[in-house]
Amino acid sequence: MEQKKLVASILNFLQSSLPSMSQDDAESLQVSIDCIRGAFSVNESDASLQTTATLEEIFNNHLQQQTPQSNTSTTSTTTATPTSPASVDALINKTIGEVPEELREMFASYFNILKTKGAFVDPSKAETVVMSAKLKFFEIKSVEIKAAAEKLKVEGNSKLSGHDYNGAVECYTKAIQYDPTNAIYFANRSSAFSNLKQYEKAVEDANTAIERNPSYGKAYFRLGSANMSLGKIQEAVDAYKKAIELEPNNEVYKSSLANAESKVNSPTSGGGMPNIPGMPDLGGLDLGSLLNNPMLRNMAQNFMQDPQMRQMMENQNFQDIARNVLNNPDQMANMFGGLMGKNVIIDGVEEF
Repeated sequence: MEQKKLVASILNFLQSSLPSMSQDDAESLQVSIDCIRGAFSVNESDASLQTTATLEEIFNNHLQQQTPQSNTSTTSTTTATPTSPASVDALINKTIGEVPEELREMFASYFNILKTKGAFVDPSKAETVVMSAKLKFFEIKSVEIKAAAEKLKVEGNSKLSGHDYNGAVECYTKAIQYDPTNAIYFANRSSAFSNLKQYEKAVEDANTAIERNPSYGKAYFRLGSANMSLGKIQEAVDAYKKAIELEPNNEVYKSSLANAESKVNSPTSGGGMPNIPGMPDLGGLDLGSLLNNPMLRNMAQNFMQDPQMRQMMENQNFQDIARNVLNNPDQMANMFGGLMGKNVIIDGVEEF
């Protein structure tokens, strides 16, 4: 409460200064007032925050009470060292670097206005002012910033499809920095983490995507896939069920759920092809029964000797397709046959 009273006193002082300023100066000062008000969630008109003396009166009384000794004393009685002007500039430059490149010049000009109007007179308050200015700038330029985030998402999708999973993570991370409210960015990064076999991070991002948008079926599917890879079968089942609840006609989700449910009471959950060297993990898919057919088994063994085909199978989207055709041996045989001829077209990043 005491801090809010102080902030309210500062806001009242700044508001009282507006009438004596030119229109341009008053507009610039109003930006600072809005930033401070928003940062501390204070309404200076709140009666409970009013003081018996104005800020200017309190300050003048303090100056009058100071003795010459206190003015020349070399011992410090402050509890914190004020931030230097150089560190203020470093903080500002760092913050400018956190906005899209095409908006940085404008953001820098925004800070220059705040500087000329005295927003950084007290360097110890610089961090609060800078963060408030950033929030305000993101609010004003939300359309442009979200557009930049979308460009990064598209770039990330391209990298994901091209198996540059680390590059995809980098793009999605920047997109999240610009728009942390977008569930798709977290779900996409979850897929990239899964391809990097960083399944815990994939689970974390999938859960964050669900928090951002509880109606986003793909986020639950990503959660289920990551949990399957971690061997957390029941958690995967629960996630797949939720995904189907949201998208009841999605056959990939249904096949994934059926596979996960078949594992719940199974003594093993690592897949059914231990005798085929190099066969990648398909998130717990049990293809062993299908490969009891000698023809299919032979095709699978030949298939795994092709490095390009192995790389393709590690792609998350191919794994989705595999789950979808798991329950249809004819489709599986056709798929292997097509792959042997390398005449396969895999869709782009689904729903990204």
